[in-house]
Amino acid sequence: ADDMWFKRLVTSTLDGVPCTKESNIIKVTVNNFSPGSIAGDQSICENSAAAPLTSVSPTGDGTFTFRWKISTDGINFIQIGASGETYNPGILSQDTWYKRIVRSTVNGKVCFDSTNVVKITVLNFTAGSITGDQYICEGDMPAPFGSNPALGDGVFTYEWKQSTNGIVFTSIPSSNVAVYTPPALTADTWYKRTVTSSDGIASCTLETNPIKVTVINFSPGSIASDQTICENTAPATFTSVAASGDGSKSYQWQFSTDSISYSNVLSGGLNATYTSDPLTQKTWFRRISYATIDTKTCFRITDTIRVKVISFNPGTIGTNQTICEGEVPAAFTEITAPSGNGTKTYLWQSSLDGSDWNNITGATNATYAPGPLTQDTYFRRQVTATLDGRACIEFTPSIIVRVNNITPGSISGTQTICENDTP
Repeated sequence: ADDMWFKRLVTSTLDGVPCTKESNIIKVTVNNFSPGSIAGDQSICENSAAAPLTSVSPTGDGTFTFRWKISTDGINFIQIGASGETYNPGILSQDTWYKRIVRSTVNGKVCFDSTNVVKITVLNFTAGSITGDQYICEGDMPAPFGSNPALGDGVFTYEWKQSTNGIVFTSIPSSNVAVYTPPALTADTWYKRTVTSSDGIASCTLETNPIKVTVINFSPGSIASDQTICENTAPATFTSVAASGDGSKSYQWQFSTDSISYSNVLSGGLNATYTSDPLTQKTWFRRISYATIDTKTCFRITDTIRVKVISFNPGTIGTNQTICEGEVPAAFTEITAPSGNGTKTYLWQSSLDGSDWNNITGATNATYAPGPLTQDTYFRRQVTATLDGRACIEFTPSIIVRVNNITPGSISGTQTICENDTP
């Protein structure tokens, strides 16, 4: 409305004659003003600072002063101590509305008007949490992680991060999922999830707690060494380089007769080293090394070692004979040739009692022809099988040459008689 001036006309009538006069003039001054405006609406992250509220200054009559009001519900406003034309809200933790009250003073008269209302939207949300601390064996995949979802304002997106030291984390490509399943791991790895909340204006990011996947890294050690032994003998004790690395160690020795299917040894196989029982065939050995942390046990297997067993049959030689004293026996033939592994060599032996045996010099062929005999004599053939520098000895069953020793005795009665006499 405009300023207005007023006066009063007074008419006095006497004997029918009117007389008119005007009063003094008074002025009604109307305080016309616009409060201006403030700006602007914005979205911010919880516990971050809002941008200062800007101003379009008030216009019109009077001298202007300012008061600011605040609200946490957009309805009920309370006055705050700010009196500037602009206002800096500072750090906020919840949605907040602001308006500015403008006072215009003219001739001591104060008029009030308020600006538009500005809303600062605060994105309040929680990142949720993740679970999945665990121990795994080197090269295994961890169990899927557990998740408590993000809650609160905005639309959520996710990104997972990983670290090899628990301090410096790097983003995992294509990990916009609430629950992440990691690949197989070879080293300790920490994980955390970032959650970004967006309302189309502001984007805010929070992180969950970290979780750790502990990888049990260890070396199974080694065992040694390949051997070649004679049948029914025990190999030398296998030597060992102990397992090393994470966890407490334990062992299990295994054996195989085909290098494919392995079985646990029945006794003495829980130590770092192992002494085998006597063997009758080629056998492979290996050691399983276990590493245990907490309730998680991992195992790794050493290289195998092979024990070759020289297994062979010495064959058989000719049959028993009986000869006259001083005669030569028939040459001893080879009825059954030696069989089995190894390179064979021969040495013949003789004995007068079948217990104490003596080597026969130069008798190194598969067959043997003895000389004249004067007493019962046993013979056998020693067969040596050699493989990988290892020599093993077996004996054929013995044969006996019995010598028919006789004493002819003597007679007496040498004489001379006539023809047709009786001696």
